[in-house]
Amino acid sequence: MSLLTSYFGSVKSNTSSYFKLNGDLINMVASLVSSGVAEITFTSGDWQENLQGELIPGGTLKISYDSQRLTVARDYHYGQPAWNITAYIQFQANGAVQNKPLQPVGQEGILTAEFHIPYDAQEVVMWFYNWGYYTGYNKPECYDSNENRNYRFPVTKEEAEVIPSPTNTETSIAFSDKYIKTTHLTNAENYYIKNRTIVVNLGNEKAYVAENPEKYLSPRTSTILQDITIKSGDSLLLLEITNFINIGGIILEDGWDLYGNIDSGFSKKDPLWKSTQFEIGTVEFDPYFVTGLSDQPQQQNLKRYKVKVNLWFAPAASNCGIHIKHMDPDFLEVHTQIYGVGRMQKFHTNSFDTFYEDVILAPGDTHIPFASVAEDGGFIYPWHQYYSDNDCIWMANEFHPVES
Repeated sequence: MSLLTSYFGSVKSNTSSYFKLNGDLINMVASLVSSGVAEITFTSGDWQENLQGELIPGGTLKISYDSQRLTVARDYHYGQPAWNITAYIQFQANGAVQNKPLQPVGQEGILTAEFHIPYDAQEVVMWFYNWGYYTGYNKPECYDSNENRNYRFPVTKEEAEVIPSPTNTETSIAFSDKYIKTTHLTNAENYYIKNRTIVVNLGNEKAYVAENPEKYLSPRTSTILQDITIKSGDSLLLLEITNFINIGGIILEDGWDLYGNIDSGFSKKDPLWKSTQFEIGTVEFDPYFVTGLSDQPQQQNLKRYKVKVNLWFAPAASNCGIHIKHMDPDFLEVHTQIYGVGRMQKFHTNSFDTFYEDVILAPGDTHIPFASVAEDGGFIYPWHQYYSDNDCIWMANEFHPVES
């Protein structure tokens, strides 16, 4: 039996479809090349760990785990199961530890999880932890970790040497030819930024900057970089203002239109302009974590979203329209300031005299989401609007739910 009761079980619209012809195609080809799927089964009766298939870098690892291997924690809270078994995994000695709760959570039987095997994987090291609501109070912590040695499985390294991993793929985003150069950068690896550039992380992963001490840009956040190398990042939007003179002329470029011409419910007398919208791929996240309703992302809450971006322009001192909903089902949005100083504002009702919060945005800033999550799992908003202190250009970053 490999049960341990210790704290340590281991070492631990006008939508562009360019992405479909670029990033998605690359990902599809890479997926076909590295379509290896391996499964490791952890049984309880004979206490065996059986590997079927080869662990190929770039492939998928499926885990099937008999819950009877770990039975210490089976707690209930308010009549509902309050326990789980979590798989922990490393792909390199002393490397980063990933973890996922085995599914379905709080149920007996064969529990499952899937992990992507990274291209630089050297081996697979695994262990399991049984958590319960009363763990640490009147119950010990319980691990399945091969008597503190962990479960180790070899990776087929020959495959890793022939699998292509395209890096620094650049795709131009045609917001503007004259004023703002915009580039969608995927699979960044040691990518040098020379000029002052707003960098927006619209991917799944942290984007690391190659400087000591090492720092990173979290998903759905932004900054301004210059004369620096981006060490890594899966999906970044780079915006460089190349011409500040008469920058309001951006609304005369192709793809821009007065918003009143686009939305019949918006007054044509209000000076608000919108660019073409571009779709730049998909991401996956836990909406409860992203909106601040939970402290940690949960595997069972992960959902996929299409990422769409467009620019807006409004002259100084413009109210850009109080609203509480965008569409049904609604999307998650955050805004990145590109030029000028603006603010996102909240209101108690659809009335300017019920204002209650200002979030100031300087160039390079992205605000935290205003949205929360409703009982049906969709996004809900307070009454809000954008207000421009100066002539402003800002970017809307939208995350649209993908139907399962």
